[in-house]
Amino acid sequence: PRRQRSGQQEARKYVDAQCVQYGKPLLESGTLGTKANTQVVVPHLTENYGASNDAPPKGIAVCTEKNFPYKIEHTIQWSKNQFVRHFTEEAVDVNNYLEQSDYVERLLH
Repeated sequence: PRRQRSGQQEARKYVDAQCVQYGKPLLESGTLGTKANTQVVVPHLTENYGASNDAPPKGIAVCTEKNFPYKIEHTIQWSKNQFVRHFTEEAVDVNNYLEQSDYVERLLH
């Protein structure tokens, strides 16, 4: 899952092209939330980084949403997540605590 802003992708493709041109190997790696990827590029032996384009991303990466929001959609998604956390998940936890005498013990084990 190679998803990043276009400037980062352009820089990666530039480095990739230079490695291919000068016959140098490249170890490309990246992360997307909890997912990670690596690609070993050996010129004239393996596919280079710029040889394929990924499908448009579905959804918003968690790290983008929490740390680097740069679109209004990121802010909207962050707000939705906060609402669910505070008004749904925490309420369910409180109700479970009040209704189940062993709730805390089960959480710890």
